[in-house]
Amino acid sequence: MFKGFKHRVSLLIVIIWSSSTLGSQTQTCRTETEIPPTTPTSQFTQHDNGTVTDNATRLIWMRCSLGQTWNGSTCEGNAIQYNWQDALLAAQAENFASFDDWRLPNVKELASIVELACYQPAINLTIFPEPTDSTETQYVYWTSTAYIKNRALKVRFRDGFYTFYFDREQTYRVRLVRGG
Repeated sequence: MFKGFKHRVSLLIVIIWSSSTLGSQTQTCRTETEIPPTTPTSQFTQHDNGTVTDNATRLIWMRCSLGQTWNGSTCEGNAIQYNWQDALLAAQAENFASFDDWRLPNVKELASIVELACYQPAINLTIFPEPTDSTETQYVYWTSTAYIKNRALKVRFRDGFYTFYFDREQTYRVRLVRGG
């Protein structure tokens, strides 16, 4: 399911380093001849209830971050930032679109929706509309994947990197998933 993930991340690093527009806040995507999309819109089934099914992984995702509201075409409001423990608890308590089995995705699941042909953000904006604020943590999301002691993995959708060196007390956004 996540075959070639390491290669794609390496390719993304090269693309970002070679880009002269890294500092801009507008999403930049390579053309299909340069890098084919890794999460094309056609890969997802969009539902009216603010969820999408990834037909490649069979996972069902919330289109908006926790704290935002799906209005039928985009996400409105401000995403809430949680520390890692509160993110896990918020996922357990969530009842959205008549489902109560939402959870924090593991690092492989969350990385599966990184769009490697784009950056700032590295996500398919048709499927996962992002707000336009410009805070540094704007595109950082917790995963359920714990690391040593008080560390956990997170995915940074600004450029598609995932890291584990941040303390679980840091606050980041949450996008929930079900199935798998």
